Amino acid sequence: MKIRHVYSILGLFLILSSCKVTPLKDSQTIEAYLNGQGYDYSVDAEGDFKVKIVLRDNQTSTVWIRKDLNYSGDQAVREIFSVGAYLSEEESDYLAGYLLQDNFHTRVMGSWAYISNPEEQQILVMYLVKLPQQAEPSFVEEALREAAFAANVMESVVHRED
Repeated sequence: MKIRHVYSILGLFLILSSCKVTPLKDSQTIEAYLNGQGYDYSVDAEGDFKVKIVLRDNQTSTVWIRKDLNYSGDQAVREIFSVGAYLSEEESDYLAGYLLQDNFHTRVMGSWAYISNPEEQQILVMYLVKLPQQAEPSFVEEALREAAFAANVMESVVHRED
């Protein structure tokens, strides 16, 4: 009788430990993670999370966590991104080589990406991190910080006073 209880407890432990909840699993776990970490955030009409990140020097940066997942085969990936700048086509042509070098030499978790808006003749430069849905909380934290820092640096470079 006692051995059956031991097996029952062991089985329950194995089941519960295999059902690990990760911060990026779904919108409820993203929200629970952000609340648990004390982040100031809002949810837009598409269900994406707009997160305010406070940097070391008390400057703030906005980082987005996409609600929808992308898939590569069976692997679910969630995007975390920040907006670095809006540029003209001329400015983006000038900056493109530097961003490629920055992607290679400096950036660890993500990279710079461009989105063109032909109607407004602008290029959106964003820092994009793609995390596996099963990412550990510490990895999510680092991704949020790296995206915020990268956007902050880009903004200061593009808008610096000459």
